[in-house]
Amino acid sequence: ISGDYPLTSDDPDLDQDALTITNGVNSTMGSSGMVYLDDYLYVTNFGGVVVKIDTTSGITTNTAFLEIDSTGYGYPLNGFCYDPDNTNKLYATGTGIDFDTNMYADALAGLWEINADDLTYT
Repeated sequence: ISGDYPLTSDDPDLDQDALTITNGVNSTMGSSGMVYLDDYLYVTNFGGVVVKIDTTSGITTNTAFLEIDSTGYGYPLNGFCYDPDNTNKLYATGTGIDFDTNMYADALAGLWEINADDLTYT
């Protein structure tokens, strides 16, 4: 997303293809959370993707894929925040709901700590 605030036109330059899976295919999972921190916009989606966008240039600088046990499927992330006392740490959550089947699974629920610099996670 780029443009002046408040918008001076009806064209905010929204790039709907900003979220990509690690193989370069555009994600159809939709955004599930955003955090703006130190000139970067971090965006998560329901497919387990975390994207770091430099808001001064509009360039995606890093992408992480929180994959479930080498299955090719990502954790369905649906909460995202950062720690104001340690801004190098982002947190993503999953409720355990499989959004394809609308069923709960323990293996999909969790809390992940994400390093804001390189998007490594635990």
